[in-house]
Amino acid sequence: MISEKIWEIQQYAYEKGAMLQRMTRGVTMGRNRVYNYQMNSKSIGQKDNLFEVDYGLTWREGGKRKSLNRVAYVIVPQKI
Repeated sequence: MISEKIWEIQQYAYEKGAMLQRMTRGVTMGRNRVYNYQMNSKSIGQKDNLFEVDYGLTWREGGKRKSLNRVAYVIVPQKI
């Protein structure tokens, strides 16, 4: 699920030539669970076209809170 979301973020950047909001939170449904997600992005390039994207999911399983986080780097193409 995280890999799919990061792929969507990368596709958006390539197609639109822009990055998504700096911070996004929400809820999404899985097969048998409800997931809370949070996406943070920040510019780390000198030309403001390289972004670090931190995407995390949290959910409850067996009465315990579980979480999974991934960091990806996205290059936003420069418009010529």
